[in-house]
Amino acid sequence: MSMNGHSCPICELRPRAPEQPYCNNCQLQIEADKRSRKALRHGHFLTYKGFVVGLVRNDRGLWTPEALKRSADKLPKGRTIDLNTFLPGYTREEIKRFKVAVLRTHHVR
Repeated sequence: MSMNGHSCPICELRPRAPEQPYCNNCQLQIEADKRSRKALRHGHFLTYKGFVVGLVRNDRGLWTPEALKRSADKLPKGRTIDLNTFLPGYTREEIKRFKVAVLRTHHVR
């Protein structure tokens, strides 16, 4: 039920609000959905050879890697582990597991 392009493209019932692409009801629903989305919180970040991975807790409480397309320069320094440099406080095996997680997440062989 298009009224010469003046109806809402979502509900196609009400006319568009002035200066908005949707009617008032649909626009309010879109804004409410944006506010209610839970932000994905990364506990720690791993960087290795230019790749960035965020660690997120899964349902069982384990950290799982998630590939990110963010720059390593804009990550919080306190929660970022740079695997390109020497890391005191981590064992050799832990660092190997971190590196494998980064490379597997980004599908690098």
